[in-house]
Amino acid sequence: MTHKLAARFTAAASTARSEKGATGLEYAGMIAVAALVVGLVWTAIQGADVGGKISSAISDLFSPG
Repeated sequence: MTHKLAARFTAAASTARSEKGATGLEYAGMIAVAALVVGLVWTAIQGADVGGKISSAISDLFSPG
């Protein structure tokens, strides 16, 4: 019984190690981070008040109406 369990564990471990490349979710995460960085750089270049815009967006989300 112990040998069968060890064989299953070894097979599962080798399968997990053989996975290569990024999944779709990982690509989506990278795209989201890249878009966030580009947006922050664009806002900084425009000379806008980033803190004010964030505060305004948050207050718009939570204000009634």
